[in-house]
Amino acid sequence: MKKNIRNLKDNVKVHYEIAHGNKDKPTLILLHGLGGNIRAWDVERKIFSKLGYSTIAIDLRGHGYSGRPHGEESYELKNFVGDLQTVLKKEKVKNCVLIGHCLGGMIALYTQALYPNTAKALILVDSGFYAPYVGKYTVTKVLTKKMFHIIGKYLPKMHFSGHVPAEKYKGTGEYDIARMLSDITHVSLYSYFLMCAHITAFNGSHLLEKIKVPTLIIQGEKDTVFPTQMAKDLKKRIKNSTIEFVPDATHILVINNPVSVAVSIERFIINCKL
Repeated sequence: MKKNIRNLKDNVKVHYEIAHGNKDKPTLILLHGLGGNIRAWDVERKIFSKLGYSTIAIDLRGHGYSGRPHGEESYELKNFVGDLQTVLKKEKVKNCVLIGHCLGGMIALYTQALYPNTAKALILVDSGFYAPYVGKYTVTKVLTKKMFHIIGKYLPKMHFSGHVPAEKYKGTGEYDIARMLSDITHVSLYSYFLMCAHITAFNGSHLLEKIKVPTLIIQGEKDTVFPTQMAKDLKKRIKNSTIEFVPDATHILVINNPVSVAVSIERFIINCKL
């Protein structure tokens, strides 16, 4: 079932799809990565549906059928958190597991730290608590954010509408030019670069100690976007966490290794007795 709602704070449209399952099982909230859309989770959602789970897959702002607001402040990560909270409140979700890939993982982490009663568990798929390509140093982050901001605000806001089927790019590598161009042109250069500015500036080090719920970290062994050291750091700093490495998987494991991801998630939920 396709739905739209607007964030009450800035009126940005949030598009999501909901599939109902067994009410005794937790609802799985699925957040895609930068440049993606809810289609990235299609295979996993089919698997979860057969297992009886309800799922809510959300197009993050700037992606898919969700709104593309103007203004750099609109892409601060706290606004993504607000979008998620708006959907959960609308659907009256009380028992859920937050699952996020890449940028979606950052948002899930940020949400659970700010609102500790949001989820019963947290699952981070090839994600982290800062942008690894610029490091943790403030000066580097400030300069890189400024660069993205200066470039981004002058770029066109035009974009291709709709969802790109994830299966079209199944088997592609992390830096596949065709997939990356498709991602950016469907998001818009403007939104993409401003999101990069805020991802670059984000440092969630102080948030990790606030995560009290069981946390699963799923990491592709060959991920070069969020390398394995990031996953190990997450494991070390989130007390109630476990980590699973997917052999030979890259950063695109949600699309390329959906069965492995779904199996890890299901096993984790069962072990946690959620």
